[in-house]
Amino acid sequence: MNPSPQHRPLLDLLLSVAGFSVALAVHSIVIGGGLEPGEAVIGTLASSLVFWLALQLTAAQGDDLGGAVTAFLERSFLGSGLNLILHSIMTYALYMRRTPFLVVAGSMVAAALVSGAQYLLAGQRIAARKTLLIGCDTATMGIAVLLGDQIRAYVSDPADPTPPLNHALILSPSEIPEFVERERPTNILVGTVQWPRLVSPEFLLKAKSAGIIVEDSPSVYEAMFSRICCTRLRPMDFLLSASLRGDARTMAIQAVYNNLIGLFFLLSLSPLILLVSLGIWLGDGPGPIIESVECAGFQHIPFRRQRFRTMRADGSGLPSRFGERLERWRLADLPQLFNVVRGEMALVGPRPVRLIFADALTAAMPFFSHRFSVKPGIIGWAQTQEPTPGLGGKSSSETDTIEYDLYYIKQGSLWMDVEILVNALVGGRKARVSQRPAVALNTGHGIG
Repeated sequence: MNPSPQHRPLLDLLLSVAGFSVALAVHSIVIGGGLEPGEAVIGTLASSLVFWLALQLTAAQGDDLGGAVTAFLERSFLGSGLNLILHSIMTYALYMRRTPFLVVAGSMVAAALVSGAQYLLAGQRIAARKTLLIGCDTATMGIAVLLGDQIRAYVSDPADPTPPLNHALILSPSEIPEFVERERPTNILVGTVQWPRLVSPEFLLKAKSAGIIVEDSPSVYEAMFSRICCTRLRPMDFLLSASLRGDARTMAIQAVYNNLIGLFFLLSLSPLILLVSLGIWLGDGPGPIIESVECAGFQHIPFRRQRFRTMRADGSGLPSRFGERLERWRLADLPQLFNVVRGEMALVGPRPVRLIFADALTAAMPFFSHRFSVKPGIIGWAQTQEPTPGLGGKSSSETDTIEYDLYYIKQGSLWMDVEILVNALVGGRKARVSQRPAVALNTGHGIG
């Protein structure tokens, strides 16, 4: 049985205590104890409480396997760090000993228990889900395709497109209360902006109070596809939501490790950069070795992006012989490390856009300007994702890219940067939706 959301913190606390108790038992058996009974009990309880507080500070989600691993690492590191600080104070002020083994091992075991429980409980929620779909617009169509048989009933609006339904009941608005009372759906998905014509806000609030997860399609779209639903964005979303702009604290932290890591890579890869430069000079004839293109940077400030020349110098627009190899080997962007060290770019972020195209796209799509609330990067979230089936086909459009870029801006963190870099190093793009189709309706965000 799944614990209700209000009982989840209690479960996390119990698992935290269990994790540190296991670490204490292993320490006593393998190392031979060494702690007084009072030190063992108080230290374990204090460690568990601090780790539980660390869980409340993280936004880690472990509903899929990849997310569970990332959540485990994030919880382990944060819990260990806070506990090391706590026990340093306790040792200094109260003379209560606590070995680093107990702190680190306890945090890892507790993180494994919490992340594993979240992953298993998510699977149970998925198997037991029954969804009532109220209305359907173009953004909801792709969601409905993946939910499939989880949609048990659909309330149609004549103005909306009809989603692909297998055995779902087609209801009229007047039949909604009876269906909810009889079938007890676990989720209600509001799939159209015209939902007040189909169901009253009072009924949705009552359903939410009864424990039914009530969500609208943009929030489900974001959780399911790892991208922002631009077709449902309103001007007020940009005016009132700080989440669609870069977070100053996150960017300050990113600036530190971006410059340090960028300098490390620039120095360590300098022989390769010289070798590639020599290859372009010898193999592709006259012309610049490194091209400089004016792009829009942070806050739309222009900068000159550096890149190895990959096109012929005769103006034909055809790739050069050596340039084709650079593109295939993913070496053409190496000179952008100079931009990173100068602070014009980051390792991870939305890909830089030429200034002339940035102005045109901003005029066509006003929300495009929000890409410039963070620094452009050598590799971005959009480049590690496969286009979502049914939401753009196999070829990425500018709308696909901006939706992924806005998602990165909203969710950006050290852990997301690590995930993007790992994806880029191990082979590039992946179909995110294939990993997280079932997370969408369990994020707990209500539309009220």
